[in-house]
Amino acid sequence: MSLKTIYSHLPKAVRIKMKTKERILAGHYGTPGSAFLTTKQLAKEAGVAIVTAHRIMMMLREEKIIELVGRGYVLSQVAGKEVSARRIGILFPRLDNPFFAQLVDELTRLGARRGLELQIAASDYDSRREAEALNRFVAAGVGGILACPGIEPETAHLYANLPIPAVFIARHLDGASNYAVVAQNFMGGQLAARHLLEMGYTDFAYLGLRRDTDFRLDGFRFALNEAGHVLPVGRIITLTDWTSPAAEEALLEHLPSLPQPLGLFCFHDLIAVGALRAAQKQGWRVPEDLAVIGFDDLPVATEVRPALTSLGYPTAEMARLSLDLLASLLSGETSASECKTVYLEPRLAVRQSTVRTSQETFEPRRKVFDKTYFFDCSVQI
Repeated sequence: MSLKTIYSHLPKAVRIKMKTKERILAGHYGTPGSAFLTTKQLAKEAGVAIVTAHRIMMMLREEKIIELVGRGYVLSQVAGKEVSARRIGILFPRLDNPFFAQLVDELTRLGARRGLELQIAASDYDSRREAEALNRFVAAGVGGILACPGIEPETAHLYANLPIPAVFIARHLDGASNYAVVAQNFMGGQLAARHLLEMGYTDFAYLGLRRDTDFRLDGFRFALNEAGHVLPVGRIITLTDWTSPAAEEALLEHLPSLPQPLGLFCFHDLIAVGALRAAQKQGWRVPEDLAVIGFDDLPVATEVRPALTSLGYPTAEMARLSLDLLASLLSGETSASECKTVYLEPRLAVRQSTVRTSQETFEPRRKVFDKTYFFDCSVQI
């Protein structure tokens, strides 16, 4: 199926923009740095009104195909390169992380169905490697990028200077204006706290990653405070390493000083698995002495014993929405200036790490929570 057939439903200005972009990238108007048409010249060439030509110019400028230099437009650094909307760059911090591996599988399946060529890279949480991967994508002529960005302060700058569209997946980036598809982390933290409260726990702890912003922790603490409980600073244990062994080691250091019974919420499932191992080594019973909740609901959650209670959300939907958003940006149907975040609502899968009976017979202690708070939710799925 041709691009003309695929995008025949688009507005006239968008179709002309796409045709003009193709001609720019084919070198019809010269090499990068060459002067481009004026708005009046484009209007005459395309047979449209000045106001429509101006809109087309703005769309080309938003995609960084042309740049405004002084009072005229020139072809940008991307112009003249073989850029393809069918070629997509995928960048994740780690490919051996089961969560990111799951997303790669979903994106690969969807990409094959849509006839996309995916180029996949990992940054290993290193901003230098992240920058190198992004530069390789641009040099390879990818039309756009799907990325779970790193957490280092300079990372936002990397994406602000990209000459092609990028959509964030699984993590938003403070200071960046990109579209993103993420889980509603604040709500997930609330659900974790409320479940532990329903199970009768009165002492709590959090095991997470060392980072400036953690909405999972914020939601957990907020719901506890709302119910009249405090999460002491000393019971917020943070890690620089996301692996299960690191979580196990950190929790073993703290368990002797923590009260029993204790409700523990972990940033993600791999950390929670480390917590289960630490409890076993320390002789703590789960869930009698320690209840554990994870996040992401990975396959490992049902493979460990006791099975892990976890907050899950549809990763297949996350992958699909991310690709849809990127395709919309590449087609010009969506403007890069209309950035928004799409939030996927988490659901709690209750298992033996918090409940001694089966999920089917589980009847929590009745407690009314009539409010759920959402922050910065432009779109809620």
